[in-house]
Amino acid sequence: MKRVFSGLAMIFAGLFSTHVFADCPEGVRKETPQEAAFYQKVQGQLGEILPEAPANWTMTRNPSPPLGWLCKGTPEGSFAVKVTAKYTYRPPKAEADRMMAEGRKVQAEINALETLPPEVAKERQVWIGKTSEAIRAARQADQEGNKALAKEKYAERDGYSRKANEVRTKHLASVKPQVDALRAKLATLNYAPQGVSVEVSVNETYPEKLDPAYVSEVAVGKVPDPRSPGLKVQSVRVILKGPTAKREELRSAVQKAKMERLLE
Repeated sequence: MKRVFSGLAMIFAGLFSTHVFADCPEGVRKETPQEAAFYQKVQGQLGEILPEAPANWTMTRNPSPPLGWLCKGTPEGSFAVKVTAKYTYRPPKAEADRMMAEGRKVQAEINALETLPPEVAKERQVWIGKTSEAIRAARQADQEGNKALAKEKYAERDGYSRKANEVRTKHLASVKPQVDALRAKLATLNYAPQGVSVEVSVNETYPEKLDPAYVSEVAVGKVPDPRSPGLKVQSVRVILKGPTAKREELRSAVQKAKMERLLE
């Protein structure tokens, strides 16, 4: 068993060193004791920035790795410190039941709107009937070896099929504004658990470019940071990813004053 673990350790060490040296062509250096102490201290402080889970939420903090190796020539403290956590919202049973019932009602309204009225369905059925007749005629022509007639009938089939589709498409376009409004309402009736990931970071030299449609942010200090921040907190950044309403709810629980107290 010891040999197995020893072999795995060697494999992972090899993979790690390959990755590190690819990123650090000049080689690597080990963290200094001062950097290790700063990294550990700030990680603990960032854990306090993570917002407390509001009512009906749970929070699981992800394990944070040690600082480890740095590229040779990296200025002292030129690294980011991060902590991450996963928050999950679960609606109370009564609320979930209410949203489920309302969602079924809204879906029934959508289905009713998208169902073709009798006169429209009748018009579409005419084209479907012609499509079927053309298919039968084409197959008969194929069996008789009349390739030209078969080609003609298949072309007719395609034309009739397009007409049938156009009837349905026209109806759907006429009810689209109502359906869109109902689908938007349906999207708010989410009774399933919803997750939001939260990352708190210090001294981001290369900050991720964010799309506000999918990500929320709270930041203090200088972002991006100077290339040589030293063993000081230059900036603190909280990034939240998840459904808009839920991540905004969680963002409101972030205490900016706590973040500002970390700046040195």
